[in-house]
Amino acid sequence: MERAERMVLLAIGLAFGVLVAVLWVLLVLTSLTAVHRFVKVWRQASLPPADAAAPAPTRPRPSRNLSAWWERHPATRRWRERQARRPTRPRR
Repeated sequence: MERAERMVLLAIGLAFGVLVAVLWVLLVLTSLTAVHRFVKVWRQASLPPADAAAPAPTRPRPSRNLSAWWERHPATRRWRERQARRPTRPRR
């Protein structure tokens, strides 16, 4: 139920003094609209994806292990080399 229909029904209810009855009609129609939208989304979510028949990618997926990626990164290697060359301070 769209906004225009709601406004027209409310105007009719106010004009003719049957506002309570119009509010009940609005409640029922709004509930039906909400249920319809839930069902539509549920059906769309349960459909298989459109590209389900696509072949598998030829190269493997990259690792999501960020610590392994960071260890291979050139900046990490340079940082570790600088740390190794740095003089150590005596502990107190």
